[in-house]
Amino acid sequence: MAAVLSASVMQWSAFLWTLVLEAPAAFGLVRLMDRGASHRAPWLAMVAAIVGSCVTHPLLWWANEHWARAGGLWLPKVGLLEASAVVVEAVAYAIACRLPPLRAVAVSTVVNAFSFFVGWALFAAGVL
Repeated sequence: MAAVLSASVMQWSAFLWTLVLEAPAAFGLVRLMDRGASHRAPWLAMVAAIVGSCVTHPLLWWANEHWARAGGLWLPKVGLLEASAVVVEAVAYAIACRLPPLRAVAVSTVVNAFSFFVGWALFAAGVL
């Protein structure tokens, strides 16, 4: 029971860190990329980051937990999960900010990479 509770607390902690990292990163990135866009676009990017993460994080956490038990190579699994998050969240950026598809994918890729590597560093440091 303690292991389940610990994993649940870790998931919520990781989810909160995801929101704290990705929302402002999306704001800043969209603001830098779309200087001529609506002044609302960066704010909408924050909303898209939050909504996208609310959709992808629980599903990908669940998939990662189940795949971890299956064994096999870690990197391809994580790569597939992160690529899935990038695609789903790119749709959120494209819709919310009216970004062209490639630009939405670029924003999603950078934001998710930032979140992944900071999360990995927090995990390695024992914060997560």
